[in-house]
Amino acid sequence: MKKIAIAMLLLAASTTLFACGPSNPTNENTNPEEVRGETLSEKDWEEVFSERTNYSVKSKVCMRTGNGGTMSEVATYIYTRDGDIARVQLKMSGEGTDAGESEVFLRYGEQITMWERAKEDGTWGEWQSEDYPPADFGYIDGMCGNLTCLKEEYRDFSYDETERGYVAAGEKLQPLAETLSFRYTTLLAVAEDAVPVKAVVKAQGKKPSACILDFETETEDVRIRAPFRITKIRVTLPRLRGCGNLRPELTFGVPLPLRVAEVESKQKVQISQIFYDYGSSEVTLPAELKTTE
Repeated sequence: MKKIAIAMLLLAASTTLFACGPSNPTNENTNPEEVRGETLSEKDWEEVFSERTNYSVKSKVCMRTGNGGTMSEVATYIYTRDGDIARVQLKMSGEGTDAGESEVFLRYGEQITMWERAKEDGTWGEWQSEDYPPADFGYIDGMCGNLTCLKEEYRDFSYDETERGYVAAGEKLQPLAETLSFRYTTLLAVAEDAVPVKAVVKAQGKKPSACILDFETETEDVRIRAPFRITKIRVTLPRLRGCGNLRPELTFGVPLPLRVAEVESKQKVQISQIFYDYGSSEVTLPAELKTTE
């Protein structure tokens, strides 16, 4: 009887322990679309989108051109913030982009010091450094997944069970359009004139867990040439002697001119972000950078 009581206590303790944490904690390999965000009160929302100084976020930039096709990944950013030091890793890939890899370290303070280097032909180049005033460094916000601009926008978002998070689109997103475009300028280098058309944000444990942003470029008319069209023409020949009532028929194809059509083409860009390792992210500034002027 005593063993059963102890077993029950252990079971209750383990149940409580697991209930305290998120049911599906995120990590670097989590698909943002599969994350189920929690519902939030307005007060909780403000806490979710407060400033963070220890966390990691992985961002993928995917794009689709024309009126179809699948999204192809063009860039992956991994940003890790540990107090006043941060690291950004960037890898380029996909069609229409130059494959490449670069690394950035940041030290936050009255001035933001940035060190960066790129890999060419498999070899890392020299570190380059420069200081920036924080006011001129806003474009880094997209790289680090800074969503503080959403803090006062609770009423423009509504929870959607299908999207598993809070969604704003169309007119609801207009007040934020300029801010989001500016903040994600760096990630949107593939489509500089893109404007946001939909935002999905998700939270777990009162912290951001995922963000999916859809952007579109302005519509433009594109002239395309359609392939040859072959039409079948049937010709009935006069009745031939010895064939009775049979009237032979010939069928042949005639190539028609190429058609030129006007179609609307939009470039679509999606930025998907997953947040993880709150309170446990670590960044160590390389030794050779500590003495860099």
